[in-house]
Amino acid sequence: MHKGTIRGAVVAAAVVAAAAGVSVISSVAAGSSNASSFVPMTPCRLFDTRPAADNIGPRAIPLGAGDVFTVDTWGTNGNCTIPSGATALSLNVVAIGPTASSYLTVYPGGNARPTASSLNWTAGQAPTPNAVTAALNGTGQLSFYNLAGSVNIAVDVVGYYEPSTSGPAGATGPAGPQGAPGVDPANIIWVASSGGDFTTVSAALASITDNDSTHRYVVKLAPGTYTESAGIDMKDYVDIEGSGPSSVIAATSAATSGTTVRFVGALHSELRDLAVTNAGGQAVLVSNTTASGDPSLARLRLSASGGSQPAALVLDAGRAVVTDVAMTAEGGTTSTLGFVANSGSIVTVRGSSAAASSSVPGAECYAAIANASTVTMIDIEATTSDCDSGSIAVLLQSSATVSMDQVRATASRPSGNAEGVHIETGATAVIDRLNAVIPSGAGYPMSVISSTVLVRDSVLLSAGSNVSIIRSGGTARAIDVVLGGNTIGMSGACTNAMTTGYADYTCA
Repeated sequence: MHKGTIRGAVVAAAVVAAAAGVSVISSVAAGSSNASSFVPMTPCRLFDTRPAADNIGPRAIPLGAGDVFTVDTWGTNGNCTIPSGATALSLNVVAIGPTASSYLTVYPGGNARPTASSLNWTAGQAPTPNAVTAALNGTGQLSFYNLAGSVNIAVDVVGYYEPSTSGPAGATGPAGPQGAPGVDPANIIWVASSGGDFTTVSAALASITDNDSTHRYVVKLAPGTYTESAGIDMKDYVDIEGSGPSSVIAATSAATSGTTVRFVGALHSELRDLAVTNAGGQAVLVSNTTASGDPSLARLRLSASGGSQPAALVLDAGRAVVTDVAMTAEGGTTSTLGFVANSGSIVTVRGSSAAASSSVPGAECYAAIANASTVTMIDIEATTSDCDSGSIAVLLQSSATVSMDQVRATASRPSGNAEGVHIETGATAVIDRLNAVIPSGAGYPMSVISSTVLVRDSVLLSAGSNVSIIRSGGTARAIDVVLGGNTIGMSGACTNAMTTGYADYTCA
């Protein structure tokens, strides 16, 4: 939510939702009363700085360090037509392919740039969206400022504000002639067991043939379970939205590639507000997406069970933003995987959970794996349990580059050592506010093998082992950590280490 000034009037009152879908923002300035009405519109792309074929608008190169890009919005620009006199725009702004950690500021064109950010990102982060409401200057222009590095920006307009006035209601006028029948909302297709446009998700997707950046679709699922024997492939510029966890897309390992829902290629689409299940295979696969795509998964419950290697979410050379997604896998005979990023994937996972469990003798469990990929994990719960052959909550390997903040890694195992976070084979990790726990049995909260690791402000505890960190090769630093046991291979590499009783501890 951004609060600011629209054409010089200080916003001081509330947003009122009108029955027709129009919001009124009332403003008070210098004793006078002004108002703006919000007009929603079908989303359109104002500009996209990426090169052809994604380019839209007057610029086809990324914003450099300190770069300011100013665009016209009134009239027809890009794929949008905005009326002259619009005072502000409601936008969806996406940062794509950033080369450095930076932020974007959106403000009225030509005005003094405010010291505020509209969108933040880290180097190499997956396409990152944010909703932004921005005032226009007196000629309908917007400016976009990038602090550091280079980054491509794509901007969609979802509505605009226009001046309006309000006063006491007048007398009711005579009734006008009967209007034409109303129409269903454009580009929305309903799937329901009865009463919808289609009874299966695959049939709804097959009906869409003109999807592109100017013809976006939403396939909406009523509550119910929709079994797709072959699984489904997401389409470009087509979102799938459920009615919460009661909307379920289901398949088995007999589906194409053993997967229920597949994102393949440079897609601009989102899967949200539903559950996806698979018996014996993968619930969701994101594969071979490129920097020009921006797939998103939000508010999902993904589960896979049984078979040789069930997995809730797999990225294979994929890119995605994952938000509020519960990933659960259980019962694999070989290995059970909650979340996996492989083969150069770039993904940000936020506010989510990953869990893996199996009571099958000889099975291994991994809640989250980053393998030769760039992964950002923020506010994550990773849990493994009941795994006979191996139990690791978070596994980082094969030159993975990982940033972790507020991760809770919990691992248990009937016999043998469980591990909270295991880092190996050239991986690089910066870890903040980790809570790694082995609640029962033996194990190591953190193992570092031939990798580069910095861990800060963290707690590492094991109920059945006297070792909290074990390092064999590579470089590891621990700063401001609480250790429930001893350390191995960490001599001289700890700063401000403490025991659980907050006594100073010198790492060995």
